[in-house]
Amino acid sequence: MDRRSYKILENYMQSCMADSAHDREHVYRVLYQALEIAQTEPEADTDVLIGACLLHDICRKEQAEDPSVDHAAAGGEKAYCFLQKHGFSEDYAGKVRECIRTHRYRKGNLPQSLEARILYDADKLEASGAVGIARTLLHKGAVSEPLYTLRADGTVSDGEGDTAPSFFQEYRCKLEKLYDGFYTEKGKMLAGQRQSAAVFFYDSLYREVRNAYEGGTACLEDILSSEGILETERLKLRELTEKDYEALCLILQDEETMYAYEGAFDDVEAREWLERQMERYRKWGFGLWAVILKENGELIGQCGLTMQPWKDGEVLEIGYLFRRAYWRQGYATEAAAACKKYAFDVLRADEVCSIIRDTNTASRKVALRNGMVPADTAVKHYKGVDMPHIRYVALRG
Repeated sequence: MDRRSYKILENYMQSCMADSAHDREHVYRVLYQALEIAQTEPEADTDVLIGACLLHDICRKEQAEDPSVDHAAAGGEKAYCFLQKHGFSEDYAGKVRECIRTHRYRKGNLPQSLEARILYDADKLEASGAVGIARTLLHKGAVSEPLYTLRADGTVSDGEGDTAPSFFQEYRCKLEKLYDGFYTEKGKMLAGQRQSAAVFFYDSLYREVRNAYEGGTACLEDILSSEGILETERLKLRELTEKDYEALCLILQDEETMYAYEGAFDDVEAREWLERQMERYRKWGFGLWAVILKENGELIGQCGLTMQPWKDGEVLEIGYLFRRAYWRQGYATEAAAACKKYAFDVLRADEVCSIIRDTNTASRKVALRNGMVPADTAVKHYKGVDMPHIRYVALRG
C-alpha cells in the first residue's frame, strides 16, 4: 500500500472516531498488532489488512446512537461504499468489507479469510490484559455503569452470574473467558502474555472493594447502633446487631417468655429471628429494636415497629418481648409508648396497632396502658395450633 492510499484511509478513520474506548489510538494499536501477527502469516495480504484495521470501527458512533445497529455489519458496508467511491477496486473493497463484518464475535458470522482472522485476533487483544481493563473502564464510565453491584445481603458481588451491568460483571462474563478464542498462534501467544495483568488487576480491585465493605459497614453499624433510635427515661432503643445474638437468645429461648409462640426457639429459629429484623431495617428502616437499660447497658428486651399481615392487608404494629427478669417493672409500657410516638411523629402513620394472642394477659395490659383499644380479632395458625388474636389500635390524635 502506498502512502497516498494510506492517508486517504487514515483521514477517513479519524473523521469517524468519537468514542474514547474506541478512539483512533485503539485503531492504531489494532493495526500494529495485526501487522505483528501478519509477520508470522506470510500468506496474509497486508494491503487488505491495513484497510480493514483502519476502518473496522468507523460505525461505532452509529451504534452508540442506536443500539440496534451492529457496528461491524454497518461498518463493513460503510467501508465498502467509501472505498468504491475513492477509486479502490471492487475486489479490494469486498475483502475489506468481509474482514470488518466478521471482526465482532457472533455465532454464524465467523471470520473466514486469513486477513479477517488476523483482524479478529488483533481487535480481541484490545480486550485482553491491562489495555482491555482500561478500555472497559473507559466504556463503563462513558455509559454511567458502575464498577460493581451489591448482593441482596449488602456484600459486594464478584460479578459471576450478575445480570445488572458493571465492570465486575463484564470481567467475569467476557474478559476472563476470551483467552482461548484466538485463531492465530501469534494472537494466542500475545494474549497469554497479557492475561496475568488482567487477573491481577481484577483480583486486587475485588479484594480492596470487598475489604472496604466488610470492615466499613461493620464500623458504621456499630456507630449507628450505639447512637440509638429512641430514648426514654430509663431505656435506649437501637437496632439489633450480630453481637446481640447471645443476649437475644436469653429472651427467645426461654419457655415462659415465649409461651405465646408455643415454646422456646431453637438456635436456628433464633438466628432467623435476628436476620429477619435486620432485613426489616434494610427494607423499611425499622423493625424490632434492642431495648437497652441505661443504668448498666444491658439488653433487656426488644420492642419496635413492624409491618404485619392482618386479614386481607398489612398493618403497622408495635411489638415487644422482654426478659422474664425484667417483667412487671413498666419497661414494656415505657418502650411501647416511645414506639407509638415514633410511628406518629416520624413515620407519619395514621394508625398503629398491637396484635396480641388472646391468652397473653400481660401484653394486652401493656396495649391498654399505651392508649390502644380492641378493634377486631382473627385466628392465626402457628405450629399446628389455632391462636385467636386481638388487634389493639391507636389512632393519630
